[in-house]
Amino acid sequence: MRPRPHVSVPGSQLDRLRLDALAAKSRGRYAQAVDCARRYLARRPNDVDVMNFLAGTYFDQQQWPEFLQIGLRSYRCEPRAKHLLLLLRGFRELGRYDEALAFYERERRRPDSVLAQDARTARQIVDAVRTLEKERRQALQRQKDAERQKAKAAATHGPAPRADTPAAPPPARPDPTAPRPDDWPEWPRLEPVSVAIRPQVETTDLAADLDAAKDSAGLVEIPRYEPQGLSLRLSRLEDRFASEFHWLHVRTELTDVRESMADYAGFETYFAVEGEAPRDGITEALVHGRSGAVLALPAGTLAGVCTAPVSAVRLEAATVLARATAAAQAGSEVVASEIADRLEQRQRDLNGRIDEANELLRGEWRTRRAQIPSGAAESERLHHALLDELLRRRRSSVAELRDAHALVVTMQPLTVSYVRLPVVIGTVDLARRARSGRLTVTWNPLSRQFEPIPCGRCGRQSYRIGATDSCEVRCAACLPYA
Repeated sequence: MRPRPHVSVPGSQLDRLRLDALAAKSRGRYAQAVDCARRYLARRPNDVDVMNFLAGTYFDQQQWPEFLQIGLRSYRCEPRAKHLLLLLRGFRELGRYDEALAFYERERRRPDSVLAQDARTARQIVDAVRTLEKERRQALQRQKDAERQKAKAAATHGPAPRADTPAAPPPARPDPTAPRPDDWPEWPRLEPVSVAIRPQVETTDLAADLDAAKDSAGLVEIPRYEPQGLSLRLSRLEDRFASEFHWLHVRTELTDVRESMADYAGFETYFAVEGEAPRDGITEALVHGRSGAVLALPAGTLAGVCTAPVSAVRLEAATVLARATAAAQAGSEVVASEIADRLEQRQRDLNGRIDEANELLRGEWRTRRAQIPSGAAESERLHHALLDELLRRRRSSVAELRDAHALVVTMQPLTVSYVRLPVVIGTVDLARRARSGRLTVTWNPLSRQFEPIPCGRCGRQSYRIGATDSCEVRCAACLPYA
């Protein structure tokens, strides 16, 4: 059963669940311990201690996909050096070397890196990373050796024919009037297709609560928070600007960097994965009140900085509902990291079905191509027409399979808050041909990144931004030359 917005559970019941989980694990009843911990986290998703307990239980049972799922969630709420070491172990056990090294590199480059917390654990982490790099090189070498052996076996001639086997006929002389095989189109390689996450936003309960709380003017009172102690870290902001945005056909320069304050609507959203009742959780998102930019956050980010409201604001109920919908849709990005194991299984199923469809069309391509007369004057045109027909069928089949394997995730906004944050505002000078323009970018201390820029034509928020000849901001999809 999905929780209703603003539903609270008595603390005595939650404490009982926590004690039951500890007692079950001490008796070796790991399934019961996991069940109690999950039920507890469904009500208090930001309790780091219980998340660590659940991650430790999965670690003891060597359930590595489940350990990584809850371990990464706990680490985002409260990074610790020992937890980073255990997460690297989980990545290693699953053979996900590239993800482990990329994760370590991101943590190492953070200004508040956990490697500075404990020198001894930091040395152990460095040793673990060296082991990961070594095993990754060995895995790549084994893959290359296997491919080399496969190619060698394919190039090796078969066994000599038996004495009673009739001699093969001499090869036919090529027809000089026929098109050369090099001129014929070949069956193109299929590009990778990823599983789609299809969020379904349910705002019925939130809309009912807003309608009940709004006054005669249609305004709803929302608690307002002012987090303290957030560090803006203005150093190397230009490097982050260059790495996070991809500018298309336009010259840019970040100027006039300054500190400011910005107002956000904060939303906590419950999610449930299709077909898996126990696989649910909480995501968070911020919606910039001025630009409308949406930032997806891991669960617990807002709770870690918003301790008690300082006052309240009055907002239109319709505006709150619209922003809640946008926040819930953006929260599906965080869900992808929470359900990595389910996505991998769905991805394998999708790849298998696409490969089957591709091989069937490839076989039809070879059969029908062989039926085209080689000496015909229009043989090349017929080959291209056949290829175009089969590729259209392949694109249609891939689209249908991707739609059928999409993972449906129900997103239900639960709580609404109003957050005022210190941010960094930067002015970006644009130049394209003889025209110039300006826009404003915002660096957010909670997400630790720049906020996406809305397209001036379709309103889609993106980090791949360009400009028209008149220096109007456009996303990549709206640029005719992108």
